[in-house]
Amino acid sequence: MATEVWLCIGDSLTVGSAAAGGVNEATFISYRGPFYAARRALGHTVSALGQVNNPTRAGGDPLVSGYGGATIGPDTTGNNIDSRIAAIFANAPNPTAIILIAGVNDINGTFFPTWEER
Repeated sequence: MATEVWLCIGDSLTVGSAAAGGVNEATFISYRGPFYAARRALGHTVSALGQVNNPTRAGGDPLVSGYGGATIGPDTTGNNIDSRIAAIFANAPNPTAIILIAGVNDINGTFFPTWEER
């Protein structure tokens, strides 16, 4: 069976908390670890692509393109997916699948008209 290569993009829900004592330790666990475990349990080999090396406490490949507090962008914070997307894909050629979890940090943010176009 071929290796599945996943690209996980998003905010803190994607990057998670790596070590005991991390931010919001009781609840700040990425979906990536349980996701990889479930795929492996089904007999799949899973690998990841990403710009950040951040292992999850639940296991799984440590590479991820997750950024705590990131918005969809564009915005004035500079901490957004829009400003990073070209670099993310330049370093992640041909993933099998992309998991994108974004927008949570945009809920209370300033509305930008360009979001309607996305």
